[in-house]
Amino acid sequence: MKIIAGTAKGRTIIAPKGQDITRPALAKVREAIFSSLGDVEGCVVLDVFAGTGSLGLEALSRGAQLAYFVENHPQAIRCLIQNLKTLGFSDRAKIFDRKLPFGLKRIKLDSPPQLIFCDPPYDCDLLNPTLQQLVDLNLVHPDAIVIVEHTARECPQVKGLQEFKKRQYGQTFITYLKRAP
Repeated sequence: MKIIAGTAKGRTIIAPKGQDITRPALAKVREAIFSSLGDVEGCVVLDVFAGTGSLGLEALSRGAQLAYFVENHPQAIRCLIQNLKTLGFSDRAKIFDRKLPFGLKRIKLDSPPQLIFCDPPYDCDLLNPTLQQLVDLNLVHPDAIVIVEHTARECPQVKGLQEFKKRQYGQTFITYLKRAP
């Protein structure tokens, strides 16, 4: 898997072997997400269910100021640490080894995220509980965008967030959410 654009364009990122550990966002999905977002220069990013960090790493390559990664699988964390070192982004990242959704209660962010990526394992009933924790813990600020990758079988619906865009790429859906007024 390669970084699509920015300072690390074309550089390879590693992932643990086996689909049961991580499911990195496909290049076409990452490209679609970042094309729709436009400039992420200077943004603070929160990547929950980070896996190897493909979304947060792409944001850092495109100029994001800081990325927080939340992951709990040891092999994925090892790959994420190596990816950050290889790409030279270690000084702009912080990793939280936490089981989601309730591990969010134990993270401390120095800066509020403007972008939140949420790419949970499919069909494990983690999507909405995690989104609700993000809202309940005030991690979704009024101007933040939450980008969720999911299947048709799971639909992001939580009190405090509203959908403003949805796209489909094969079996994958990307839903864009923001704080409800």
